[in-house]
Amino acid sequence: PQNATYCLNRAAALLMLQKSEQALADAQKAIELDPTNFKAHIRAAKCLSHLGKLSDARRQLSTAQSLPGSEGTVPAELASLGQLENMLRNSKQALAQDTEQGAREAALTLTTLADRCPGSVSIACLQMDAILRSRPKQGAAQVLAESARWLRAHTDNPDLLCVRGKALYGTGQVDQALKHFAEALRLDPDHTASRKMRSLLKEMDSLKTRGNDAFSSGRYDEAIERYTEAMAVDKNNIDIHLTLYTNRATAKYKLKDYAGAVDDCNAALGINSRHVKALLRRAAAKLELEEYKAAISDYEEAQQMEPNDRNIAQGLRNAKLELKKSMRKDLYKMLGVTKHATDSEIKKGYRKMALQCHPDRHSSGSEEERAEAEKKFKEIGEAFEILSDPQKKEKYDQGQDVEEINGGGGG
Repeated sequence: PQNATYCLNRAAALLMLQKSEQALADAQKAIELDPTNFKAHIRAAKCLSHLGKLSDARRQLSTAQSLPGSEGTVPAELASLGQLENMLRNSKQALAQDTEQGAREAALTLTTLADRCPGSVSIACLQMDAILRSRPKQGAAQVLAESARWLRAHTDNPDLLCVRGKALYGTGQVDQALKHFAEALRLDPDHTASRKMRSLLKEMDSLKTRGNDAFSSGRYDEAIERYTEAMAVDKNNIDIHLTLYTNRATAKYKLKDYAGAVDDCNAALGINSRHVKALLRRAAAKLELEEYKAAISDYEEAQQMEPNDRNIAQGLRNAKLELKKSMRKDLYKMLGVTKHATDSEIKKGYRKMALQCHPDRHSSGSEEERAEAEKKFKEIGEAFEILSDPQKKEKYDQGQDVEEINGGGGG
């Protein structure tokens, strides 16, 4: 319509509906029809503010200020615009500190700014970036939802693609994140943030893959090194660390570093207390450390999460059996070997312990010392008798008591 007043009224209605681009087009049409109408310039400035184009809004208000009748309105609009400019400047300075505290401050300010500039994709991107930096885990899910809403209308915005890529990475979706960074760089080959993120992800993914390859080849020390290096690439992404801690725990378990495996499982469970894989790995490590009740507790917790998993049920049965077995005489300990000892290691252990405890070596001791040595020597002999007999050893390993085994053999 060729009517400035009509265009202005419609611009006001569209602005209330948060259709800032359409409102701006109507305000600019009103200026075209009536260049001296200061209200049209003020309306255009409001639309530009909604879109986050604060410099353009200031220029529009400067034009309005030079027109007759604007004296009572423009100063207040300039003051309001100044508030927005200060908020934007302060937020950028807070983010530039590159600290969690700075990000929290920026997120608070940008939330207010985004409410006052609801059509600004650039301010929305800054706000989402601040949320990700201030709350890496919880923020990622929020930003995924928010960025999806913006992408429906701004599919070719590299800043938006980049911040969504960061959120995808924050939830462990590395492949999808890489696609978003690649698309942002296709649209803007000089997009620094996307290039930096893509490089970081590729380095981390490469180290993780090399760790997995080393693990598969049985090079567990090397696997641990690669997983550790991958974690150092980005110390803030706890979702990626969850996988790396669990992988590293498994490699440590393979090297019989059971305490180290427990530490890494604890770190993984600190990130996600319902991570079943870490819970099961910790249970297995605690069994090896002979912390049977703690292992049973872990298996029971895992079973509550996965009640139909047969492997968990078997693990729980085994842990309970190991607890029962631990209450008997430990024949393996008597021979100074582990329960995983080979026949050869059992023989060596027996010879060594028998030599140490042989009564002849204690003949000059007190009567009490000689009696103790004789008792130990006898127990070592009984232990070897069972562990060197495949059938008796099998019964012992299955949980039977020494008395049951010997009683059964004598019947």
